[in-house]
Amino acid sequence: MLLVGRLLACQGLTKEASEIIVKSWRSGTAKQYRTYLQKWNLFCSRRNIDPLHSPIQEGINFLAELFATGIGYSCLNTARSALSSIITLPGVKALDTSSLVSHFLKGVFELRPAPPRYKEIWDVSPVLKMLESWKLGSTLALKDLTLKFTMLPALLSGQR
Repeated sequence: MLLVGRLLACQGLTKEASEIIVKSWRSGTAKQYRTYLQKWNLFCSRRNIDPLHSPIQEGINFLAELFATGIGYSCLNTARSALSSIITLPGVKALDTSSLVSHFLKGVFELRPAPPRYKEIWDVSPVLKMLESWKLGSTLALKDLTLKFTMLPALLSGQR
């Protein structure tokens, strides 16, 4: 997280304060961001631009370059978040508040939408009809009663 430390030093923070701020990222976030920040550093060095104070257009050009490699919306959104955490833009609070970046990511989503979360879904109607046929007032075997009361919470949870 050398780049983040450099940014914080440029803003006049002490080493101790910088270390505390760097620790605000969880290890998983830091690991995800590290890849894109390294690629951003390479992108900036190839173009001779300051990775911490680059124009917004360069951030979008970087995201477009990543898109061209075949990565999807979710990865590009992670890259945007990583850049947003280090780039200081004049007159703009953060990279992710720019309408240009929002429109770019919307375009990415339209061009390369995320795959569906589930490949297969199943119709719960037959199960519900069967459970409905087992009336509580009637005499149910303990096994059937157990199945009914086990199935109802399973149907209500998102992990069917």
